[in-house]
Amino acid sequence: MNRLIITLVSTILLAGPLAVAQAQEAKPSASPHKIALIDISRVLKEYKKVDSLRTEIKGEITKSEQTRRAMVKQSETLKGKLKAPNIEPASAKAVELEKQLLKLEAEFNAFKKSERARILRLEAQLLKTIHGEIKAVVKRAAEAWGYTLVLRFNSDNSNSSNPNTVVGQLQRQVVFYRTDDDITQPVVEYLNKQYSAQVKRPTPPTGTQPAGATKKKTRR
Repeated sequence: MNRLIITLVSTILLAGPLAVAQAQEAKPSASPHKIALIDISRVLKEYKKVDSLRTEIKGEITKSEQTRRAMVKQSETLKGKLKAPNIEPASAKAVELEKQLLKLEAEFNAFKKSERARILRLEAQLLKTIHGEIKAVVKRAAEAWGYTLVLRFNSDNSNSSNPNTVVGQLQRQVVFYRTDDDITQPVVEYLNKQYSAQVKRPTPPTGTQPAGATKKKTRR
């Protein structure tokens, strides 16, 4: 271990002058860093396509629930038959009904498990789609307005005196920002415009950046 440390130190010392020379020769960045902020929670609330996809998921859940109820009703029917006065315990008929009930219960449990996995996969796929669309629009906005970094933040400026709310505000990473650098609204507007175009016609819109991205942003 000591030999390794000595080797590393020697390498750093030998490379030092060269590294300094290279750093001195390196040219400064052509443009300074410019940071933008976006409230993703707000985007998800106001992006109309999210509501549409949620409705789609609810529809799938409703279909699953209908099948589940039908299986429950079938199970209750079999249980009722087993309790009928004319069915003697351990009789051939009772054994047959018990087999049917056990088979149905196994199918019911398998159905619940598979449907849960299917719905979760559907939700994940829809979230992946939404996330990809948001990232694409944010990238276009950043490139159009010259931002080199876009950070996620919470734009809620609640003045609540609730201790939990106050503590949450104190723990926010973004303490101060210019409203000019909050690109949430233009991103939401473009996403909704893009979605409206897709709903009206199957072909995607030709726009490549948020509306107004070619114009110089002015301070509000």
